Amino acid sequence: MLYSMLASVTIQFLLLPHVLPGIHAGHGLLAGGDYPSLHSIAARMASRITDEGWSAWEVLPDGQSGAGLASAIYAFIYPEPWALIPFNAAFHAVGGVIVMRLIQILSGKANIAFAGGALYVFFPSAMNWVSQIQKDSTYFAGMLGVLLGLIALVRAAKRNSRPQDMGIAIMIVFSGLICIGIARFYGLELVRVATTIIALMITPPLLRGWWAGIISTGRIAAVAITIAFTVSAGLFVPQNSATSERVWGGNVELPRSGQSTTDSVHLVVKHWERNRYLPDLLDRTFMRIAIARYGWSGATYATAGSKIDADVGFTSALQVIEYFPRALQIGLGAPFPEHWFAQGSSPGGTAMRRVSGIEMLVLYPLFLLGLPLATWRWRRRIEYWMICGFCFPVLTLCAYVVPNVGALHRLRYGFLMPLAALGLAAIWLTLQDLINRSRNSATA
Repeated sequence: MLYSMLASVTIQFLLLPHVLPGIHAGHGLLAGGDYPSLHSIAARMASRITDEGWSAWEVLPDGQSGAGLASAIYAFIYPEPWALIPFNAAFHAVGGVIVMRLIQILSGKANIAFAGGALYVFFPSAMNWVSQIQKDSTYFAGMLGVLLGLIALVRAAKRNSRPQDMGIAIMIVFSGLICIGIARFYGLELVRVATTIIALMITPPLLRGWWAGIISTGRIAAVAITIAFTVSAGLFVPQNSATSERVWGGNVELPRSGQSTTDSVHLVVKHWERNRYLPDLLDRTFMRIAIARYGWSGATYATAGSKIDADVGFTSALQVIEYFPRALQIGLGAPFPEHWFAQGSSPGGTAMRRVSGIEMLVLYPLFLLGLPLATWRWRRRIEYWMICGFCFPVLTLCAYVVPNVGALHRLRYGFLMPLAALGLAAIWLTLQDLINRSRNSATA
């Protein structure tokens, strides 16, 4: 937390205004993004709160949850971006601690776990939202909290675990859901997808444990109820006109079953080819992905300079499925080398391209070498598969929906870095094994 606070203060008060004034938009904010507009919205809302009281506060002023969260802090402290620094830094630190705990569960090594958490905390691109007006720190802490809580829940299901461990796990899950709801409503829908996959993973081992008498019926019921609540959390998202859910972050409204579509998605729905071999619910899910992508490419980032596959759209479930390998490639590997040295649409965008290029040089070995090693090493550990079953689907969905490398690099961070930490831990442990074997053979 201290590092994040110091780095943010340095960026806002020294680096941007005095060292890099060309990319400074004022108030310690980076030019070329939506930070200045979010600050203006938040400052106006804070002024209304001061004049009219808290009844004037809106969760989504002008449709921006980031500004809504910032306005509350502005009203409490002071209407300047520096007031957000302790808040953002604290939640960023929480995310790092969660990643550290995930790695510790698998590796059993405190030093390796610390390195994994440090990877999450110290990556430079994280300062793009920790030091600015964004809700990603809260969002990622919530999402990773749900993952850690679910893993703790499964581990606490055994009879030899302490009863309070189950309660702690449930509290972690619920706290994560609250953070997600505060930061990004649509994150609850992503949680639904990831938790459903995890539920399918853990059901067979839990039932085997129950049949063998290792897991009690009461604890199985507690796990099932918690997972059912987590999966259904997206149903509690407010859908009135003031807080209507945008399509996974895009600027088009999400058509729900039984509701008429809006004009903005009429084109997608009109040309959608219904797959008669798929259940209607599944086909509509694929259509929602197509609509979400349309919202991001056609409205949210129509003029963005870091587009990727911007000409790709979907008119059928089969097209969505066929795009999966490319979405996974983009989700794990973008920005690609051709993006690293290209000019951005703004000075800030150009700087971030250079930074992200350096970061990807670090990440590629962790994915290409580390993840295969991790899969082999922990292939029998349900915790490893739960982490993969949570992170891979979410970052792949982000790649499906967001055809903009800059936005994608930010939105996937909380799901990419745990995978990178797994790769780092696996490489570290493999090197230790090789060193130990070499020493043993030398002394034999």
